[in-house]
Amino acid sequence: MENIHTVRYACPYCWETVETALVPSELPAEFIEDCAVCCHPILLRAGLSPDGQPQVTAEAAG
Repeated sequence: MENIHTVRYACPYCWETVETALVPSELPAEFIEDCAVCCHPILLRAGLSPDGQPQVTAEAAG
């Protein structure tokens, strides 16, 4: 079974730190996820860093 990595990011609406789970073999990926704190939609762009670690950027979706 493949490792699942949890990554943290700041919500672009409420600035709270939230987290999501990523599977490295499914990267790069782009998806929308609602903030667990304020429920606004967040556009997440996930990929791998140069050292192979999952990373994510977050921006307001809409």
